[in-house]
Amino acid sequence: MEIIKANIVDLWKSGKIVCVTTNGCIKKDRAGVMGRGNALAMAQLIPSLPSNLGAHLIKHGNNVNFIYERIISFPVKPDVGKYTDVLPHMKYRYKETDMIPGWCCKADLNLIKKSLKQLNTLIERENLEEVYLPIPGVNNGNLKIEEVTPILEGGCKQIKICSL
Repeated sequence: MEIIKANIVDLWKSGKIVCVTTNGCIKKDRAGVMGRGNALAMAQLIPSLPSNLGAHLIKHGNNVNFIYERIISFPVKPDVGKYTDVLPHMKYRYKETDMIPGWCCKADLNLIKKSLKQLNTLIERENLEEVYLPIPGVNNGNLKIEEVTPILEGGCKQIKICSL
């Protein structure tokens, strides 16, 4: 598997289809949470994107699909998790009995596997030539690239993995 150096914002601006790694959380205003990483960068570029993600989550759940022209939601975190899933720097905010909002959780390897399978299906169904996917679950997802790489190797040839 090859990882190319590329920024999804620049890729999208150049006309490419890109994935945004997301969680399943919806705010009170019905917008999806897009507060860090590539999701935040795309939300700053396209202010309606969080609302689009929220509408997608409400209608289709935490699944892969287009949420804007040439932008695909790629879930890596759940809508809610358990205390054992909390990011280390967020543990002080919760008790062991709390249900944790997905944006405060570590990325989920099983969800990444599911999302990759759904992305492969979407690519086949829509006959897409190239889709750019940032390495899912690293950085704010708190996973190591070595944990994610074996999953990504199950992606189809149209998926281009990118990192800054």
